[in-house]
Amino acid sequence: MHWIVFVAALILTVYVILDLEFPRRGLIRLDAADAGLTELADHLR
Repeated sequence: MHWIVFVAALILTVYVILDLEFPRRGLIRLDAADAGLTELADHLR
């Protein structure tokens, strides 16, 4: 039982990290932060 909980926690952690790494594809959306970074990049050009 401990192994199942450990593996589930590990899979969930990796999924959340990858979901935050690619904000346009995952379930967790960071549109406001992405818009701010895009606006800053446009301003710097």
